[in-house]
Amino acid sequence: MKRRLSIGLLSLGLVLGVVYPLVAGDQAEPTCLKCRVKGLVGAMRAGDVERSMSYLAEDFELRDAAGNQRFDRDAMPGVLQWDAALNAKLAFSALEWEGDTVRGEFSQTNDLLDLLGLKARRFKIEFEFSGDLIRRQVYDVLPTDGPSVAQALEPFLEWANATHTDELTAIYPDGRWVYGAAAAQGWVELLQAWRVESEIASAGPTAPAP
Repeated sequence: MKRRLSIGLLSLGLVLGVVYPLVAGDQAEPTCLKCRVKGLVGAMRAGDVERSMSYLAEDFELRDAAGNQRFDRDAMPGVLQWDAALNAKLAFSALEWEGDTVRGEFSQTNDLLDLLGLKARRFKIEFEFSGDLIRRQVYDVLPTDGPSVAQALEPFLEWANATHTDELTAIYPDGRWVYGAAAAQGWVELLQAWRVESEIASAGPTAPAP
């Protein structure tokens, strides 16, 4: 089965920032774009899909640095619902603002990564603005100690293919991630079942009572 990582494992946000124009005399200063990024991240941490979407331009695009994966604005509600359903926990550091671009380092964990026994995933993310809305968001995955998501999935997929084929097909058709709250919940339930069976198997047979 072909496996592709997705931004569904990834999610992008943290400190809630409310933006008010700063007035110097009669002329407002340009919008604080770092504050806009913090506002987006805060909305994502709160699981507020509608507010998160309000930061995105109509021609918004989310993609990886290599250009292998792209999401337009229409796809983003599903991605954001996925993150919210997985209780994504995000952090950022070293935000830099230059012109119409904000860059920073981000880390994320969520219920799916926790159930796979994985550490937080780390990214560099660049936010390119059009006015005060994000037009393009580009992420680059940074090295992380331990196995990759694909490696951690292997024993689970072997088990699910053998014992829960229909449930796996619904959330991972042809090795593709499907985004949305229902798919996220399906992953959590199936991973929890796998963990329980794996723990029982590793414990071995129970000795009979004397």
